[in-house]
Order: sequence, then C-alpha cells, then structure tokens
Amino acid sequence: MRLLHAKTLEFKFINENSPLKYVTLSHTWGDDEVTYQDMLWLEKWRAAPDHWKKEPMFEYLLSGGEGSTTKSEKELTGLSGYRKIIETARITQELGYEYFWIDTCCTIQTHHRRQSPTKRVAYAAENGGRMYIAPQYGAASQK
Repeated sequence: MRLLHAKTLEFKFINENSPLKYVTLSHTWGDDEVTYQDMLWLEKWRAAPDHWKKEPMFEYLLSGGEGSTTKSEKELTGLSGYRKIIETARITQELGYEYFWIDTCCTIQTHHRRQSPTKRVAYAAENGGRMYIAPQYGAASQK
C-alpha cells in the first residue's frame, strides 16, 4: 500500500501488517484529479537538478519516454486535485499524523479511473486508516 508523507509528499510503501497509522481522505472525484503517475512524475521532477529541467526533452524522458503525464509542474500543482492533496497534508499534520492515503493518487490507475473505488477505500480504512476526513471544498475547515 502507498501512503503520502504529509511534509514531503513522497510515497512510503507499507505492507498490510504495518502498525503505521494514517489519515484516509473520503472525497468525490473531480475532473482534474492528480494520479499516482502524476505524483511520481512530480517527485522525480523535484529531485532533478535545475540544469536538467532546462533541457527540452527532459520532461519527456522523465516520464519514461511514454508521456505518462502531459502536464508540467505548474499545470499539475494548479489542479484542484492537487490542492486537495495539499489540504489533506495540512490537516494530517494538524491531527498529529505523518501519512495519509487518497485513492486518486495512492493507487495505480490501470483501467477506468473509477474502478472499484469503494474497495480501495474500504481496504485503506481497514488497514491502518485511523482518521477519516471528508472535506467540503469551498468551505473553511474547522479546527
């Protein structure tokens, strides 16, 4: 299972017997969600030296030559799905947790992006998710 670290937004892989506790986001999918592949791309992009980023082919090569993401860092971080990730990271830290899980970016989307979302959420909830947040976007969060 993949979790996101609330401070670094880097993935942590855990097995189903891990005692690690984390926050699970319950949400409605929008049209501009950020996928696992997008998050991996961002992680690689941010780790790359700045001089590589200036090379015209670097974004293409970073995606494995297959164009797994067609968006730039600016485009990805401007999506409402990315803002959802950032807000979840903030709330996760406020609640005293280090990690969180969101189905849109913690699972590999190999088929239709809405495949079995209920099963994924149920698995995450049963295997370590201890705090469930269901944000209402556009409304201020309560502390």
